[in-house]
Amino acid sequence: MWVLHPTKKTSYFVKAGWPQEWITMAEDILRMEWQHYKLVPVCPPTPGPSTSKTTHASSKYFEDMNNKSIEVDTLEEWLSSVPVTTAADPISWWSAMEATGHPVT
Repeated sequence: MWVLHPTKKTSYFVKAGWPQEWITMAEDILRMEWQHYKLVPVCPPTPGPSTSKTTHASSKYFEDMNNKSIEVDTLEEWLSSVPVTTAADPISWWSAMEATGHPVT
């Protein structure tokens, strides 16, 4: 599937003159397949209550912000990123990404 080609992604479809609905359908098919393979995100543990006897409101606010995890779907991140210009062979590129633990592999 060209959407997973590191140097093409959806730019191939645009350059080939595909109608937008076909491009959207290709992305949707990839998203449906991704649901079967993606890793379930693991949220970091939330620390317990502060042991300090005095907690300023501003400290509590920033502490709460740090405890919130932002869930990013790695496929969406892949689709929204620019194509990789240095990948001559997509199989070799994805094999290298798998060796490094890339979440889309």
